[in-house]
Amino acid sequence: MLPIHLRVILAIVIAFIVGFGAGYGAATAILSPQLPKKPILVGAAVPLTGELAREGWRTLKGYELWVRDINERGGLLGRPVKLIYYDDKSDPTTTATLVEKLITVDGVCTVFGSFASFMVLSGSSVAEKHGIPYLICAGTSTKIYERGFKNVFAVLPSVKIYDLSIYWWIRDTKPSPPIRTVAYLVKSEPFSLTSYNYSLPEAKKIGLDVVYSEEFPPGTKDFSPYIIKIKPLNPDLIVFLGHLEDASTFRRQMHELGLKAKAFYATYAPQVPEWGDILGKLADGALAVAEWHSSLKTPGNEEFVRKWKEYTGTEPDPCAALAYAVGEVFEAAVKKAGSDDPKAIRSALASFTKDNPVMTICGPTGFAENGELVTRGCYLIQWINGKIEIVYPPEFATAKPLYPLP
Repeated sequence: MLPIHLRVILAIVIAFIVGFGAGYGAATAILSPQLPKKPILVGAAVPLTGELAREGWRTLKGYELWVRDINERGGLLGRPVKLIYYDDKSDPTTTATLVEKLITVDGVCTVFGSFASFMVLSGSSVAEKHGIPYLICAGTSTKIYERGFKNVFAVLPSVKIYDLSIYWWIRDTKPSPPIRTVAYLVKSEPFSLTSYNYSLPEAKKIGLDVVYSEEFPPGTKDFSPYIIKIKPLNPDLIVFLGHLEDASTFRRQMHELGLKAKAFYATYAPQVPEWGDILGKLADGALAVAEWHSSLKTPGNEEFVRKWKEYTGTEPDPCAALAYAVGEVFEAAVKKAGSDDPKAIRSALASFTKDNPVMTICGPTGFAENGELVTRGCYLIQWINGKIEIVYPPEFATAKPLYPLP
């Protein structure tokens, strides 16, 4: 038997060890954070450089803002959402390569789309090959929906109705002085060409005389050869079908070369705040289509406008809102699927139909079997005194049209 003084020392040591161990374990439970749960991965290849960089930046920020918001609300299925993105450089070949990487290397369960139809056509083909949902916030060409794909879903209307509000405004309001003639300048790419193919019959249907129609190649910087041809024809309406960089360049050169019309329409380009940044006072008067406006009373829209301004320091636009709406639709699909399995997400997305839409800040969102949006159309907007106003339909109008152009 140990001497008494050694037994006392041993007892103290044992008590210390037991007490320290218990205390250490308790401290670990309180202070050590739990290991983070595996995130739900979504991916995007968007144009951050090249001709679509302005639109691509706003698209990405819309995605990012939704990811931030959903994570602040606790994520999805109790897991954080992580967005992996790359710059596709406004090049369709690059976007295809990057979508392949997002799926096969990064392991995303859904791809959030690029900007513009020719980019979407490329990227969505890769997603379809792998059976991965591809959500579209920018890309309206009907070619997207004519391929028999099962994994494309769009939160904006297709070009079938996208650019028709300008003709419905003319038909329904009969502006004075009347618009009788129209000149078209069309970019040689899927969105613009398809838009023209649907616009032309509508123009003729309301009695417009088409006095000029010509295509221009992507990358055009000098529009003077076209303007010189259009000017002596004196059209009442000029319809420019292209993207922001094209349309703003054309509008400036119109002014420099003295081409005037009673009305100027540039499809989606004037819907973004950069239209005003680029053109200054020349921005006023331009008509455009818009899938969203800050005045809409849709659930969460007022909060979105406030959060966007805080997040980016800029005014929101339809491009930003549609990107955010992609996140809202994805959120609803994952919750309904109860999983981040791509097949389960795809099935949930397909269940959002005309009769069973999911509500977003852009309005009710439901799809046809081919993924085409079937639940809402577009508004006609105009730059007036440096602001974007809805001018048609009248029940949503925030201002009277600036017509004819000064």
